[in-house]
Amino acid sequence: QELRNSTSLQSVACQWLEADWNLLLSGTPWYNSIADFRGYMPFLFRNPDDWNSELLQENKIKDEDLFTISPGHSLEFMLCNKMLLERYVFASGIYPEEAGQRLRRVLSLLMIRRTITSTVPFKDGTMIGSNIPGSQKKAVQVKFDQYELITYMSAEKDCKKGLFIRDRVDNRKFHWNSRKLRKLTLLSSWLGFVFLAQSLHAEQVPAALR
Repeated sequence: QELRNSTSLQSVACQWLEADWNLLLSGTPWYNSIADFRGYMPFLFRNPDDWNSELLQENKIKDEDLFTISPGHSLEFMLCNKMLLERYVFASGIYPEEAGQRLRRVLSLLMIRRTITSTVPFKDGTMIGSNIPGSQKKAVQVKFDQYELITYMSAEKDCKKGLFIRDRVDNRKFHWNSRKLRKLTLLSSWLGFVFLAQSLHAEQVPAALR
């Protein structure tokens, strides 16, 4: 998940490895929004900054038309380009539905997606989720002492701030803040997560090391 931030120490270290090829495995490739894909581009695009305008002109294709070319087209490789995505997917003013469809076209070249209804082998194998038991839900009431209750209420208040993010294009729409939602979910399952975070987590790693 840290690779989505291309300036994180983990991402920089992985880029320094200069591997011949990379395999990214994730159950949640989008942590907050499709903009997280920016961090994956250095690992998934062979030549992320390679752009050939002359080649497009020769084939009489506009930049944005690359997203609609047929699978197997000779210029399909140009979809894996940093400039193209910054201009036609991540730029402000692009409607989320359109940005999503364009990124989906790029992902068709890179991603193998498997869900619990997928089969292995692909067409006639066993369904992945065939032996997963059904979920069981049970509400458990617990009693906090005064210190635990104060700790819980304080952490809950912090998690609920910014739980929703206003859409950058349509201000009538809101999105979940996945980071806040996960913290709130973990907090409600075990108060110990709060104590662990306070004890082990450091916002400023260099300062903590000193």
